[in-house]
Amino acid sequence: DGTSNTVMLFESMHWRASSNGLNREPKFDANWASPLAAVNTMRNPINLTNRAWLPGDEWDPRCSSPSSNHTGGCQVVLCDGSVRFLSETIDNNIRYNLSHRRDGNVIGEY
Repeated sequence: DGTSNTVMLFESMHWRASSNGLNREPKFDANWASPLAAVNTMRNPINLTNRAWLPGDEWDPRCSSPSSNHTGGCQVVLCDGSVRFLSETIDNNIRYNLSHRRDGNVIGEY
């Protein structure tokens, strides 16, 4: 717990279909200021793709997980201002615990 063990911000890289419908291109926007920010959480694995954000809904990649173009993970900003690279293989419980500031759980190494 505490500021050095709580994620405040994370990278969110997503894609959209291009105008020809065949290729995909990066889509960069400020979804932190939109309602989509509420569902952009640490609950999903890092760099997860093709997952619906609500059962039965079409997939909206902006609502999936922390993600980046970095191989193997993404950058996160902790509440103490430090930046860490989180691996795609991070333990699920550690990832969950990093998103709670006062749950009393011991984070351990990551």
